[in-house]
Amino acid sequence: MSCDALIILSLNMNCKHADLAALLQTTDAHIVLVQEPSKVSLVPSRSDTNPDGLTIYGTVNHTLWETYLPPFTSPYPCVTTFIKKNILPFFTISTIDSFASYHSLGLSFTSAELSFHLLNFYHHILDKVPSLSHLLNSHIDDSLPTILCGDFNTHSRSWSPPNISPSPWAGLLDQWLDKQSLFSTVPEHTITRSRGSDLPSTIDFIFINEAALAIPSFPSECFVSFDYSFSSDHAGLAYTIPLSLPSATPPPPSVPWKIKDAHKDNWCSTFAMLPSPSVTDVPSLIIAAQTLLADITHTSNLCLERKTPSFGKGLPFWNVACRDATACMASLHGEDHRLAGKALRLTICDAK
Repeated sequence: MSCDALIILSLNMNCKHADLAALLQTTDAHIVLVQEPSKVSLVPSRSDTNPDGLTIYGTVNHTLWETYLPPFTSPYPCVTTFIKKNILPFFTISTIDSFASYHSLGLSFTSAELSFHLLNFYHHILDKVPSLSHLLNSHIDDSLPTILCGDFNTHSRSWSPPNISPSPWAGLLDQWLDKQSLFSTVPEHTITRSRGSDLPSTIDFIFINEAALAIPSFPSECFVSFDYSFSSDHAGLAYTIPLSLPSATPPPPSVPWKIKDAHKDNWCSTFAMLPSPSVTDVPSLIIAAQTLLADITHTSNLCLERKTPSFGKGLPFWNVACRDATACMASLHGEDHRLAGKALRLTICDAK
């Protein structure tokens, strides 16, 4: 790709059309996941039976962006995902049908160097009735890196400021996040919504699963700023993925031969038979050094057995601390599981 990082921005735009248009015009992000996008009437659809026309709604149509909406018109979708057209040639993108609803949209991204699922979710609360059932019935594929972004409209003891009472459904959401092994990338004690006399709260998140955490280039924290979202009362959450992922081919060993005492005499005698280059000036010194390295390689290839590169076991950064933290988390539940998950995330960060 022409860029060295993929920037994902998630934010609630409060249905503000002009602000969303301005955001798409100015943002450096490559993918923008919007909750509560703008809703404007388009050209009416007319027919013989309905000459006055049926009003069709849509959101911002920007020439630089491809728009992805859930396949629903009633009620109007509460989420939209915008992808810059200049990155489309580098990915095969498809919708995840099992995650689609009027307030959720899942996309699968596949390229030669990176594959992941990107989920956009808005918790639509109507008359104080939650609409979490579709999310809670969804299963996150633990073999694929998954990024879940959205406005969850939920206060929980797991992340909310201490002066805010938890939502009645918070326990169900906490349990589902634990079951799917999803970790918040929002730094602790970060406020993501602030409006007027309302208490500042934390309701917007980017969650990632263990498969994403296991990729060394995937960060464990996102950036949060109200500057990302213009005049919205929600902060924007930015998550950046470096695209220079580690090669699957193991690097050659620093010493590619097996060094054994039994081969010492043969190696020394073979090397001694080679002519010694003369050194009279700087250019001849450089040539002599190059010749010396070539002679060592030649002699070693003749007299020594070569090592076989090995992929080893597991991830290159995975150490005893990562193993122990994972084992600890797997044996716990509820609040203890959540705290152990935080410990695992920090342990992985240190290991990376």
